[in-house]
Amino acid sequence: MSDYIKREDALMAILALEDRDIPEDRYPDTEFAFNEGLVRAADKVNAIPAADVVPVVCGKWEHDGFNWFCNRCNYNALCDKDTGEEVLSPRCPNCGADMREESR
Repeated sequence: MSDYIKREDALMAILALEDRDIPEDRYPDTEFAFNEGLVRAADKVNAIPAADVVPVVCGKWEHDGFNWFCNRCNYNALCDKDTGEEVLSPRCPNCGADMREESR
């Protein structure tokens, strides 16, 4: 599975390097090159296209003694058309919350 990060967090991590002290006596003329490298890195991060992702919303099926329902939106679980029994699906069909225990 891919990891997704916030562009702003990546840019902040790059910009935090700008405050590093570069010993000029050991590395003359490197501060400009270092800062130019930071600008180029930030440009590369900004050039990456945004991924089409949505935040994962976790929920769980709860039972009120009569019905199973989503604890996020209170939507009742769907019923099997043949048996009439409630089906506890891995996602809420109403709000899309992930109902799988292992996703938490």
